[in-house]
Amino acid sequence: MRTLLAIPARLTPLVVDALMTNYAAKAETISKAIVSEPGSGQFAPTRAHRDALLEVDELLDQLDFSPARRPIEIAGERDVLATAVHDALTTTIALLAAECDDYWRGAAGLEDIATANNTTRELLRLLRAIEIDATAPTPEPPS
Repeated sequence: MRTLLAIPARLTPLVVDALMTNYAAKAETISKAIVSEPGSGQFAPTRAHRDALLEVDELLDQLDFSPARRPIEIAGERDVLATAVHDALTTTIALLAAECDDYWRGAAGLEDIATANNTTRELLRLLRAIEIDATAPTPEPPS
């Protein structure tokens, strides 16, 4: 199912990085599939990976890769968007843990932890928005 996701400017770089990492992983999977089965005529696995790559590619086509942070709206498959937000969230949780460690060692202040915590909360809200959208009834197309 497709969904539209509004990403706040502050979170845009995190989601873009997650999409780029996902794209690279899918491209590598295709490459490995082709190399491992040369001349086998088994195109179904490669085709499935290529379709997944194209879904991420569709999202990347909607993005402006300028360094300026700005809010974006992207439309795509819910699972692909959810994966990107989830990946950004797990990265941010790791950063929050690192900030907590730094604070414990006296190398970071509470502001650093608060910033990482706020980013984590915002990404959780985005993930929840995708989840809520997934449970909403799909509107019937006009006849």
